[in-house]
Amino acid sequence: MDDIPAQCIPPGYTIIRGFDWGEASPSGMLWAAISDGTQITLPDGKRISTIRGDFIIFSELYTCQPGMLNTGTGATIHEIKLEAIENEIRLGLRYQDVNGKWIVVPRRGVADDAIFVPQSNRGDAAESQADEFVKAVKFNGVLHRGFTFEEADKSPGSRRRGWAMIRSRMMATIPPRERPGLFITRACPELLRTLQSLPRDPKKPEDCPARAEDHLPDVTRYILGKSFEPHISTSRRQIF
Repeated sequence: MDDIPAQCIPPGYTIIRGFDWGEASPSGMLWAAISDGTQITLPDGKRISTIRGDFIIFSELYTCQPGMLNTGTGATIHEIKLEAIENEIRLGLRYQDVNGKWIVVPRRGVADDAIFVPQSNRGDAAESQADEFVKAVKFNGVLHRGFTFEEADKSPGSRRRGWAMIRSRMMATIPPRERPGLFITRACPELLRTLQSLPRDPKKPEDCPARAEDHLPDVTRYILGKSFEPHISTSRRQIF
């Protein structure tokens, strides 16, 4: 799908984040817009029709070592937060209003339940990585709001259901359209690469092998498996 600048996303869409934590492997974050059915108009005038409930994944953050597939950079939660904030400012998802107040457009997110477990090396009062994400952090001298995530569905069978949902949603993008689909823009090359190359497990054909590079596809499962009701905004986001 063509790149969709964040400023072209209609104000009635719900914008969310998804996250998957990796240590030796990469961590990944995705930004997605959920359509309220409003048409998207790109800067060149091209118009994209949508169905209410369409998911459009339009930006990614992936901490993969250059030239080393499925190997993480060792980025900490603090470093990932800073990079994610920088990305949201660049996209116009964090901006200052006329009074100088910082507005953060994405307010909800979903993440692997592993980040909600208290860190074992921090003692009895240990915080989880989710707690670290919530904390405000300084970026370029400005204190910025942190990131709030809800736990992804990790119930029995959720992986199988998730892969099936991705396939079903992608099939739903083929005209004539009747059901909400899943669209991924060219601004997400790592998601496109890893999703297209994801192998089937020969022992469990409805799943992928345990060591596959499935981090961003996992985030996609988490996003699709969570209920995010679109909301109607009373004010249009600032256009950059």
